[in-house]
Amino acid sequence: MVTSRVLFEWGPFSLDPVKRLLMRHGHRVPVPPRAIDVLLALLDRRGRAVDKDELLSAVWGNDLVEENNLSVSISALRKALGETTRDHRYIVTHPRRGYAFVASVTERLADERAMLEHPDAPARHRSPVLVAPFELLTDKAVGAAADAFARSISDGLAAALGSSQHLAVVTPLPPTRGKADHLSIGRRMRTDYVLVGSVRLGPARVRVMTRLLRTADGTGVWGTSFEELGEDLFSAEGRIVDRIGHGLAGHFEEELHQRSARRGAENAEAHRDYVRGRYFWNKRTEEGLRKAIDHFERAIHADPGYALPYAGLADCFLLLSTYGATSPRQGVPKAVRAATRALEIDDTLAEAYTSLAYARFAYYWQWQEAETYFRRAIQLSPDYGTGHHLYADQLAAMGRFDEAVQSLHTALALEPLSLIINTDLGWVLFHARRWNDGVDQLKKTIEMDSGFAAARWVLGLTWLHAGESAKAVTELDAARALAPHSPHILGSLAYALGVAARPGHAKTVMRELRELGRRQYVSPYHYAVAQLGAGAHDAAVRELRRAVGERAHWAAYFRVTPTLDVLREHSGFIRLLDLVPPLQT
Repeated sequence: MVTSRVLFEWGPFSLDPVKRLLMRHGHRVPVPPRAIDVLLALLDRRGRAVDKDELLSAVWGNDLVEENNLSVSISALRKALGETTRDHRYIVTHPRRGYAFVASVTERLADERAMLEHPDAPARHRSPVLVAPFELLTDKAVGAAADAFARSISDGLAAALGSSQHLAVVTPLPPTRGKADHLSIGRRMRTDYVLVGSVRLGPARVRVMTRLLRTADGTGVWGTSFEELGEDLFSAEGRIVDRIGHGLAGHFEEELHQRSARRGAENAEAHRDYVRGRYFWNKRTEEGLRKAIDHFERAIHADPGYALPYAGLADCFLLLSTYGATSPRQGVPKAVRAATRALEIDDTLAEAYTSLAYARFAYYWQWQEAETYFRRAIQLSPDYGTGHHLYADQLAAMGRFDEAVQSLHTALALEPLSLIINTDLGWVLFHARRWNDGVDQLKKTIEMDSGFAAARWVLGLTWLHAGESAKAVTELDAARALAPHSPHILGSLAYALGVAARPGHAKTVMRELRELGRRQYVSPYHYAVAQLGAGAHDAAVRELRRAVGERAHWAAYFRVTPTLDVLREHSGFIRLLDLVPPLQT
């Protein structure tokens, strides 16, 4: 069925008024959103002089704007149409009155043109995206003009992205309370992405930050931040919209190129299973990791030449070893084999380099090689938040806390809603002994999701070493309720109960940990932590020595973790440190 949408054509140009897309010889010409509105108003009134007041009313309605705004739009249009100061072949100025569009214009049905030019071309899939209202950030009270400016950014992006080859904009989004609400609305509307952003108004400049989030899990897939001159907000609006629009277009073109190179045999079923696997992986629970492995293996079965699920498998085996559900001697070799297979398929895959880097850092203690791999991953994909996140873990273990915090801030700029990255910032602050900062960060994380056990565990540890043992026990009890079979939570709770002078309860939790160890693998490190609360330092050191022999992930932190500060003067622990890598500050 052919629709009646009309294209306007003149000379080498065509304008689609629905998609708000200006083309020259078939190539898109960037035009600010308001300038498109002015062009449409002139086209509707072509062949006659249009008063400035009439144009202002048609484009801006009842908004109070200056005549200069119209002049800026006309200038932008002339630039887009290739006119010079002496050559006004399309838009003619009538001094002290207004403007006229004088070129000969042909109207053609949009679908008729498409059939004539590309009768057999299949329609390209356009991913639905929700454009959230941009948040206005300022230290001062703002007026209507500033509010309108922030709204115009999101409105302009919605209009500009409507002509995108990659994204299809859904119904505009009403104001909500935050990014979490945007994502929940996106899920209800079944969009693939949500575009969020903010603008900060300064005395002379505008600071813009925007992120494209995957609706399914809140992962940031693209983002940018920049500054624009802000004396003329109307002019800045067009530049901001164009800059973000071009950035998004470049991201999707590059993604298409990479997908065609690395995933030629990929099918939709395999990709769906991969995305679901990452969703469960991000839950950071043993149950979630087991479900993630199932989905990654399904994706590999559907498409053995698809590299990303192998990297996903590697990450699952690494975390199972980290959390103590699998022995490192069993899990880590599986992770390395999976990541290596991913690189055999695609030797530019940042996810696989990140997996290998983490294995070399946390289990093989080859820190120089690990850092090389992390940097390679970040070079290949600067927007891969997990690369920055896990690199921060190594930086913290080496005692480079400021760099670790910076790396996590980079990761959070890419994935601001990631619970584990927010939690890991608290983890690094804990190791840096910045108790107050860590408590603040972890409380914010728990506000995002009170059921995220990892955040409560790290907050409990932070309270304990800040001298608040009662608060520590409360948080660690809450973490145990959320993850009752977690060895690291049980070990920490037994430690906190001992410090809080509740030895009976500490012994009960220790028995619970021993019973768990009879059913599944439990790292000796967790037994050592539990022993510390009872003051059994010699027994703790014996367990730590076993942990080193098993290449426990936790041994990488022996030199920096506050948990082991009570052993710093213990001769057995001092000798044990000779077996783990030195600090590299």
